[in-house]
Amino acid sequence: MTFLWACLGISLAISVQPSAVHLEATGCPLVAIASVRLEVFDLAGRRVFASGPVPGATYKWYLQRDDGRPVANGVYLYVFFTQTADGTEVRSSVGKLAVRR
Repeated sequence: MTFLWACLGISLAISVQPSAVHLEATGCPLVAIASVRLEVFDLAGRRVFASGPVPGATYKWYLQRDDGRPVANGVYLYVFFTQTADGTEVRSSVGKLAVRR
């Protein structure tokens, strides 16, 4: 399943796989993406994972919490951030992911 998000010339493609979620940001020719980061929250709003800045335009989340333990089955909210080469940070709208193993 792939979803697209477009804002300021940046699109986000999300591929959901059995053991991971792959996120990829793509800029138009005038927008160079320098880094990305992902934050994941439970439905109570508690952050369960934050990647920190990662160079490049892709990130693969292996369905783990910050401490390395797998997340429990359930629904999670995520926000994906991109930072362009000129330092502008763009964030996605809040998305939902369901984890069921």
